[in-house]
Amino acid sequence: MKIAILYDVIYPFSIGGGEKINWEAARRLAARGHEVYLVSSKMWEGEPVLDREGVHCVGICRWLTTLNNLGNRSWMQPFLFALSAFIYLRKNKFDVVSCSAFPYLSCLTAKLAGWLNPAPLVITWYEARGYAGWKSYAGIFLGFCAAFLERWTALLSPHHITISDYTAARMEKILAIPRQKITVIPCGVDIQDLQPKLPVPKEKTILYVGRLVRHKRLDSLIDAFSLLAADFPDYRVKIIGPGAEKASLQEKAQANGLGERIQFQDTLDTQALYEEFRKAAVFVLPSDQEGFGMVMIEAMAAGTPVIAKIAELSAASTLIRHESTGLLFSTEAELAECIRRVLTDETLRCRLITGGREEAKQYDWETSIIPKTEEYLEAVAGPG
Repeated sequence: MKIAILYDVIYPFSIGGGEKINWEAARRLAARGHEVYLVSSKMWEGEPVLDREGVHCVGICRWLTTLNNLGNRSWMQPFLFALSAFIYLRKNKFDVVSCSAFPYLSCLTAKLAGWLNPAPLVITWYEARGYAGWKSYAGIFLGFCAAFLERWTALLSPHHITISDYTAARMEKILAIPRQKITVIPCGVDIQDLQPKLPVPKEKTILYVGRLVRHKRLDSLIDAFSLLAADFPDYRVKIIGPGAEKASLQEKAQANGLGERIQFQDTLDTQALYEEFRKAAVFVLPSDQEGFGMVMIEAMAAGTPVIAKIAELSAASTLIRHESTGLLFSTEAELAECIRRVLTDETLRCRLITGGREEAKQYDWETSIIPKTEEYLEAVAGPG
């Protein structure tokens, strides 16, 4: 198959979950003999086409580095990418086009291009927010506009992929997409690479990996650690990832007297990041909004206990069985207590590590996720 995967950001120049999923799927599909194009904004220097591991990475428009006040992409970026996607898909023929639902405009232009240069359109959903979710995230007016576009996007194709049963249920309820039109293909992890080959000495580190944006609620992790810091003087929090909230989080750490014990690092290559997962004493995901939470599965596979937040717009609590594969919390005080338990209760710690590793096995890229993805795309593309 000749496959186009559209998203306006691309890994490793952006390290969010969606772009990481696209890259891992693309390179594995390419290894299976498919012709795969990752179509994005041009976030790199040099030529607009970058060939990596058999994948054609195509930059179809400029990357506007300006962020909005929420710490996300410039409001102009979706418009520029959507227009460029239409032009690109008009000029190039594919057997199937997979487009991330958000930012929504590129799904519309991909659909329009498909009328003129036919190719089945698959829309991939990492989350479904609806008006209430968008209102809390972006305010009344922008929330209404985003919710309208989200609902409209749901009507553009009969082919929808999502990454969790949680998000599938929200798509059915909020966006009125019939369940039979939704296929759940979870995020994958590289089990073999993540699992330590030999026992790894644990460091006194509480780890977070992901973007530094408001809804990830890193402020709550800093506040929770403030409640524990005096009792665990040798421990530190390590926050890995870029984002507009970095400066304010550093200020908060300083204000809480934790400046030297809250460490920030923008990015790491894959193997170095996997080593951080293996070395950490505990992994914390305090996010209010997660369509899946791939970093939790990566931490589980690496043999690190996971703590995640129970939140209405997060699938994290549906992926973790409390006290078995991880711990769940609602408040900062509960988060502090969960961390305390993991650091002091060896029986609990061993149970979470064992349960987490078993849970992670079902998300292995090579044995589970890629075969499902390939079968689905071939069915949508139809006879060659």
